[in-house]
Amino acid sequence: MLRGLYESATGMRARQILQDVTANNLANVNSTGFQRQVVALHSSYVLTEEKRASNPSPFNTAFATEPIATRDTTPGLVQPTSNPHDVALSGPGYLMVKTNDGARLVRSASLTLNASGEVALPTGEPVLGASGAPIPVGSSDWKISESGTITSRNGQVLGRLRLVMPNTPLTPTGNGMSTAAEVRELAPGTVNVLSGHLERSNVDPVREMVDMISGMRAYEANQKSIQAQDQTLENLFTLLR
Repeated sequence: MLRGLYESATGMRARQILQDVTANNLANVNSTGFQRQVVALHSSYVLTEEKRASNPSPFNTAFATEPIATRDTTPGLVQPTSNPHDVALSGPGYLMVKTNDGARLVRSASLTLNASGEVALPTGEPVLGASGAPIPVGSSDWKISESGTITSRNGQVLGRLRLVMPNTPLTPTGNGMSTAAEVRELAPGTVNVLSGHLERSNVDPVREMVDMISGMRAYEANQKSIQAQDQTLENLFTLLR
């Protein structure tokens, strides 16, 4: 393996992933409750294939750049709306939604009733209550308190929204949803549910554009490095003929 070519190639691959993540962040700048992804570039030495069985030395290693994507959980701007069934969270935590692919987490949503009369997202997926089951409301009027308790017009308690915090890293699944391998219940009072509000995405378009430009320049620099090394090798082989 040619060390210089390998290092430049891993650098290009890492910057390409960074560009893809940045483009996805920009595409979701207006998505309710969307949390941007951040890519950290981790560099390390790796053994070349032909030297793995021998003692490593600086001459038998290559410098590899690997991208590591994480979720930025900084809350977005919370804005008031005219819909009392819009909800956002003041503090850390997530609402839990039941989907065909399993439980999903969301930060903010415009709640409504699905065909079964359950509190749900506009797409029909029911929002889970503290009991772990959907919250049936039927056709009655309902409202949401700061504790997440859902009551009817006459004050009857219909259920309480399930509020959780992930114990493991979040994995985005699309449509502003995420999943986590393990979550824990949030105690009442830990986070307030703001009815009549929605949380905007935490994407800063200016910062994302700056990251995209700097990532493209780094990609081009690695590309030119590969071209220069390729030309050098071609000149060498020409002299050896």
